[in-house]
Formats: sequence, structure tokens, C-alpha cells
Amino acid sequence: MARRMQVSTSRVAAFYGVVDEFKKKGAAVTLRQFSLESYEGKPVLEILSALSDVIFKDSGKIFDDTQDDSITKQAYCDTVVKITELDGIDLDNLTNDQVEVMMAIFIEETIAHRIINDIGDGLSEKNPDIKELVALEENIYQLVSGLVRNHIMPEIIATNRGDQSSIEQKIENIYRQAFDALAGLTN
Repeated sequence: MARRMQVSTSRVAAFYGVVDEFKKKGAAVTLRQFSLESYEGKPVLEILSALSDVIFKDSGKIFDDTQDDSITKQAYCDTVVKITELDGIDLDNLTNDQVEVMMAIFIEETIAHRIINDIGDGLSEKNPDIKELVALEENIYQLVSGLVRNHIMPEIIATNRGDQSSIEQKIENIYRQAFDALAGLTN
């Protein structure tokens, strides 16, 4: 399963790179760097939404514009909404803790979206009760959120505060740990 997350790994690494630029250089410089100066002073929702073109730019990799990339894009949209619901997010003054929480949210969303997508078709055919399906989706989110916060957050913190070379490899390891832990929880 972690191998199937290669597209998410790449996009989470791109997101991290962008957020790290905001932390190091502030909003004005970073927006100018990505030719998005017209977003200076705009709400976080608009800025992060505009950055989707940067995060999901054509990378020349085989997974560009595939179903897996679409799942990751949807996860990014949900990530942006959740980030805007956090208190104190100021792209000019991001802390390490905020960067780590933002990464955790995106990783959490990509895992939940992947699982829901993988099991969704089969479940909706077997169980047409929409309330039960929504409850199942909520349970998946709770499980993944708990997993990320309790087991994966230390790795995210170590990645952010440590050596940031090979960021994609480190994120891939995070996904491996997540799916190994999920497998243990479901057995």
C-alpha cells in the first residue's frame, strides 16, 4: 500500500517545500517566488488554494494526472480547509509546530482518501445505507487521525527539524509506518 502512495509522497514533499519557504522567507517573498504576488494579504484559504498549481505541477513522473493524483488533489483540498480551521496560522510567522501539523493533516488526508477510495466502491454496492457509509468514513478518519497523531507525528517532527535531504524517502517511510500500523490495528 505504501508503494501506491508514491504520488502522495511526491505531492506532500512539494507541499512541505512550499510551507518551509513560507516559514523561512515569509508570505510576500514566497508568493513572489511562485508568481502569486496578487495573493499577498489574502486569506490563508485563498493562498493555499492558489498554491495547488505549484504543488501539483507537472513533474514528468508517470503518476501525473492519474486517478491516484486526483485522490491526492482531493486530499489537498480537504487539507486546505482543515488548515484554515486552525487557530493562529499566519504564513508570515509559521512555527515548526504549525508546519508539522500542516504536514500531518495532509498525510492524514491522503491516507484516509486512499482507504476510502479503495474500499468505497465495494462497500457502497454491499450497503446502500448512506448513514452507515458516512459513519464508516468518519470511523476511518478517526482511526487514521489517531494513528498519525500518536505514531507518525514523531517521524514528521524528526523530518522537519532534522536533515531534510531525501524528503521524499522520509515521507515514504512515514507512509510505510502508517500502513504497517493500520494493518496491525485491523488484524
